[in-house]
Amino acid sequence: MVNPKFDKNQKLLILSMIFGIIYLFIAFNFELNIYDEAIGIYGAQRVLNGEIPYRDFWTIYAPGYYYILSVVLYLFGNCIVTERIFSILIMFLNSVIVYLITKKFTNNKYALIPYFLSIVWFGYSPFYGKAVPLAMLFGLIGFLFAKDFEKKSQLKVLFLAGLSTALATIFRHDFGFYFFVVITFYILIVSFSNSELILDRWKYLSKYFAIYLFGVLLVLLPVALFFIKEAGINEMYNLLIKIPSTIFPEYRALPFPMPFTIPSYFGEVSKVKGLLIRIETLIFYFPFLIYLLSLIKLFRWTKADSYKIFLSKYSDFIYLLILGIALLNQSYIRSDREHLLPSLLISFILFAKIIFENWNNRKVKIVFGVIIALLVIVPITDKINRTKKMLSSKATLCFNIPKAEGICDEKQWATEFEQTVNYLRRNVDENNKILVANYFHDKVLMNDLMIYYLSGRNSATRYHEFHPGITTRADVQKEIISELRKWNVDFIVQCPNTEFPEPNKSRVSSRVFLLDSFIDSNYIQINKFGGYKILFKKSKLIRVN
Repeated sequence: MVNPKFDKNQKLLILSMIFGIIYLFIAFNFELNIYDEAIGIYGAQRVLNGEIPYRDFWTIYAPGYYYILSVVLYLFGNCIVTERIFSILIMFLNSVIVYLITKKFTNNKYALIPYFLSIVWFGYSPFYGKAVPLAMLFGLIGFLFAKDFEKKSQLKVLFLAGLSTALATIFRHDFGFYFFVVITFYILIVSFSNSELILDRWKYLSKYFAIYLFGVLLVLLPVALFFIKEAGINEMYNLLIKIPSTIFPEYRALPFPMPFTIPSYFGEVSKVKGLLIRIETLIFYFPFLIYLLSLIKLFRWTKADSYKIFLSKYSDFIYLLILGIALLNQSYIRSDREHLLPSLLISFILFAKIIFENWNNRKVKIVFGVIIALLVIVPITDKINRTKKMLSSKATLCFNIPKAEGICDEKQWATEFEQTVNYLRRNVDENNKILVANYFHDKVLMNDLMIYYLSGRNSATRYHEFHPGITTRADVQKEIISELRKWNVDFIVQCPNTEFPEPNKSRVSSRVFLLDSFIDSNYIQINKFGGYKILFKKSKLIRVN
């Protein structure tokens, strides 16, 4: 006879999973991300073209995502909808893993709390075309393997944890490092819990860590050697470590938001939008609050239990706490919801454990209810607004561009963008390269590199991503000019520098005008679609005339 209670829980879980996947797909086709999403999908396109990251195109990201996305596009259709479906499935699996981890701390019912919170926040900060969800997925799977090792003492799960860590690393090398450090710490705790003898403890640690490390190196070492051979170790170090750690903190940094205030770079907003922004400034500090409460709880536990009992009972809790704090590193530099989300997922798990342990207190229930309401009101409101815009035929245009079928955006901008892309498709030979630039390059925030992918015309430069502190340098501009000459580029698309100014060095002129002078001297505007200008090489235009 089937246990009715189990049957009810099972139905609730199935309904929750169905809700989660449907929620992520609602309005998933609204709004085209011309930069962040384009970095992933155009990088994958360049891989499909036979190019190799670091050697053939500039990027500060680990190579794994470009390759896995290129395979997905090749197998299931080379278009934005394919990439977004893939992204949604990975985000959904992250939420499922969050549920499974939380269940080990609590039970089926309480594990649904971080599951739903994860779904709602993935729907608010969709990582379309980005590697973060894949890196988080494999990193968290590695945690589950490590947890099974402590329970079953099966050495193979440590090897699998190593493989998972390596996969996380090839998708996001910084995330892989965080998971490697924390799982190593986890292995240390387990090793020291297995024996009272110091010598035996070190024997266990050496054995367990060697198996885990073998799993890591089995995947990571050949990948690293391949790219070092192709691009050189200096270039790898410069792109993956030096630039993110030195240039980005100066040129991409966003300060921590002040609670109850609207950051200046938002400009003028409506009263409702202003209220939602103020609530979001509070949510930014939610992980910090949870980690502080978790540290207080750990301190109390250390006083209540012996050293060995403490390690055996709370090692998972310590692991998640350290991991969550490590993942905050993203938001230390760029303090926005997207870069906060990886750490936010971990804080949701710890939050569920705190709820689980204090649910019998009526006053605490009210506090928890208010916190959950604050956590969901902003992302759900945003989802509703996006859905309304998507369904509004007057304000929305669905693109009539190959690879962008089914994607919609606000009509005024979308019309200009579509006209620009279709003009390039009609007038530029498929084998000819183009440059997607800005009006000026002594200051940049980003460029519209989605044009490369949707037009099917490849970048003439390895710097298809424009970054402040990189594109604004003299040596980089000289290299771009050299590549324009090498490929005899006829067409340049200029996009307006209309991004909001950020409170960092990106708003300061580098006083380098080499690329601007070259474009002004050699190209002339022949067409314009809204803010998009089409430039053509003067020498060839004169020859035609």
